[in-house]
Amino acid sequence: MTDHRFEKPSKGNPYQLTIKQHVFPKRMIKRFSDLTTGRVDVIRKTGLKKLSLKPDAEIFCAMRQWDQRSEAILSHPIEKRFNELTSNIIENPFYIITEQDNKIINSFYALITSRQNCKYKPHKDLEFNSDTENSVEISKEKQELLESNYVYFRNKAGLPSRMFNGMMIQKNVDYFNIKYRNLNWNISYLSHGEIVVPEMIDFFFIPISPNMFLTPTPGGRILSFADCIALNQCINALCQRSTYFFARDLNKCFGFNLSDPWAFHPYHLPVSNPPKL
Repeated sequence: MTDHRFEKPSKGNPYQLTIKQHVFPKRMIKRFSDLTTGRVDVIRKTGLKKLSLKPDAEIFCAMRQWDQRSEAILSHPIEKRFNELTSNIIENPFYIITEQDNKIINSFYALITSRQNCKYKPHKDLEFNSDTENSVEISKEKQELLESNYVYFRNKAGLPSRMFNGMMIQKNVDYFNIKYRNLNWNISYLSHGEIVVPEMIDFFFIPISPNMFLTPTPGGRILSFADCIALNQCINALCQRSTYFFARDLNKCFGFNLSDPWAFHPYHLPVSNPPKL
């Protein structure tokens, strides 16, 4: 569930600050949407009821948990490059990932995993030890003007938490690119069914379409039916922090425990012959 504890903008949001911030980019969610309805299947931990939602639904968003600089200056270029790359991959089944592509994927992976943590573990305002009695109070309008121009500011409470979160996202992206500079991503394909997408991606895996994903596992390959089941079981088991899962059609995510995804189970589902679709 979206955390509603956030600082609301002035009436009418005059400086057009982004309030509903997608963790997993909306354009990526659209790739999993039904071609007719434009919606995706979603199952939530609360209620265990399958929903049909559009990619702009609030469930996919954090509410102003990072600042406008992080949203516009850091995130948008990373998302744009990743979107262009994955479009090329989807259109070309023989695409070979280059060294530059690996950097783009690394940045995107670090970005979404950092943002998903900010959604549920936001920092508090960063307090300073210096004397604040003589500090100048900045009006809300001036604060929003500064933020819309990507300027950090300090108010009497300290550095606003969304700005500190933005700094941490930048730090995590930079650190990940240094630590995993030799990480090589590969393309894998499902031979049957579809991929279930977790809210919280907790291992090296990025779904890019209902039947394609990126992984550092050596060599791009087409998964057998048994491996397709094992993949969704693995996603289900390893991403238990997620409060929801989504897919184009959850009924086609073979291996995913649709009846209760949060009833942890080691890989016990039987492997049968591929269904006739």
